[in-house]
Amino acid sequence: MALRWLLFTGLAVALGGLIGERFTSTARAEKPTLPAPRSPVAGGVLIALVGVVGLGVTLVVGAGTGSALWQGGAGGVLLAEAAGLMLALALIVVDRRRWAIAAVMVVVAAEGVRSHADVAAPGWGAVLTGVHLAAAAIWVGALLQTARAVVVWRHERAAVQWVLAGYTRLAGWTFVVVVVTGVVSGLLLVPLSALVSTTYGRVLLVKLGLVAGASGLALAARRMHRAPDRFARVRKVIRGESAMLILVLAASAVLVSTPPVSGSQQSGPPVPIGPLLPLGTLAGQVGVSVAASEGQVVVRLSTPRRGDYYAPEPDQEYALTGRLATSGIGGGTLDFGGCGQGCFVAPARWGDGDNVLTLRVDAPGWEGGTVSELVPWPTKPGGDDLARAVELLRAAGDITVYEAVTSDTSVGTSDPQRLDLSAAFFLEQEPYAAGTAPVAVRISQGDGPVRLALGYPAASMNVLLTLDDQGRISEETLTDTKHLVTRRFVYSDHR
Repeated sequence: MALRWLLFTGLAVALGGLIGERFTSTARAEKPTLPAPRSPVAGGVLIALVGVVGLGVTLVVGAGTGSALWQGGAGGVLLAEAAGLMLALALIVVDRRRWAIAAVMVVVAAEGVRSHADVAAPGWGAVLTGVHLAAAAIWVGALLQTARAVVVWRHERAAVQWVLAGYTRLAGWTFVVVVVTGVVSGLLLVPLSALVSTTYGRVLLVKLGLVAGASGLALAARRMHRAPDRFARVRKVIRGESAMLILVLAASAVLVSTPPVSGSQQSGPPVPIGPLLPLGTLAGQVGVSVAASEGQVVVRLSTPRRGDYYAPEPDQEYALTGRLATSGIGGGTLDFGGCGQGCFVAPARWGDGDNVLTLRVDAPGWEGGTVSELVPWPTKPGGDDLARAVELLRAAGDITVYEAVTSDTSVGTSDPQRLDLSAAFFLEQEPYAAGTAPVAVRISQGDGPVRLALGYPAASMNVLLTLDDQGRISEETLTDTKHLVTRRFVYSDHR
């Protein structure tokens, strides 16, 4: 959170300072003898850069490899922000401030892309967050630049009034934009009923209260600078407004690090209706288990255990937002509610054919990410296909398996390892060795290869099998709480 606060504060000082300099430069154009207030813009860029570098180091340490910076979405965002800030600093040094504004906006765009709102509403959610962040940064940074000018020009009343008039006009517009975009983003991520019952909702309410306080002080300053008898109090009001807006930035840093939805609002998921389709994957280091049934989807998130496995498992916070694109029906944001530790449930209207389920997963202390799962609907029973595929595999003799394993998808997968072994020995290690599974469904659509989805809820394991034209297993994807394993099978008659 501290690193995010540095990033947001530096961004505000840089972007708002560049905008606020326009008021001071026009005043000095009218009266060249006015001393130039020291610009904080370069310092703001450096502060933001420190925040980005710190976040990058945290990402690399958490992933255990430097490749996390270019192989995952989180790393890509940080690299884009670092590039934008370094370019902005270079442009400020050569006094190309208008171009520097465009470079700083790269950071704003990147923060929009990584936001919770972009997952809840891809595309326009990023735009919404970007506009909100840009307006807030301009408000804060322009105020700091104005406050500097008021102090330096305190004996030049006409110049102070000039700068204050420009700032108050700007503050009025940015206030409207900040409030409107903030309210829309909040409602997008947290239902009204969860504003008080979730941590995210409570922090959001605190932030809104701080924005209201800052706007009240801004309005007071606007009235004071027009009243000659109260003009001397303007500086005190501006200092109060500045302090309030710094707290707003701190609340924003907390919000981006806080799960929008708590996973402990219900005692358990509702009973599935009709056939159950189990799917699994990894989002970074977070295990994702999906159970799709008629009219609903249940998602269970898990992280690897740390420390003593015999000690009680510590509570882990999770954040989950999602979107469903359905065949022939359209799509929309999923309204997830909590159903226990790491458990989320949402109504889902499945369309006939392939449905695309996109989930954004976050877990403090672990690398998360965005994943998409293809959910074919409706499903068919797959028990007979599984039993036959296992029987054929057991009788195959010697086989070759190409296996790749990862525990963090944000850093990619290792090169496949070749395993030459007997089919019987391989089957002894597999959860489907008996030819059965608690949940086994056929998810093939049309004339394509037969695909089976297997669920083992007690073991927190999901398996996806693809069968060849003879009914044998040709590909396998196995997911548990901390591994994603992909396998390709080569039989002796294929060589």
